[in-house]
Amino acid sequence: MKNEAFAMISYLIAAIFFILALRGLSSPTSSRLGNIFGMVGMGIAIITTLMIGTI
Repeated sequence: MKNEAFAMISYLIAAIFFILALRGLSSPTSSRLGNIFGMVGMGIAIITTLMIGTI
């Protein structure tokens, strides 16, 4: 149960970062911040996926 809760919360946080990335990429002035949000979100998603099998 704890693993599932951890994964769901982590994926929710990653999804929020992806939404912020799309919002940031809508303007040339905020595109750098949008890219950073996208990278952070993808990093969280990858780490969560790799940790699901080990926890």
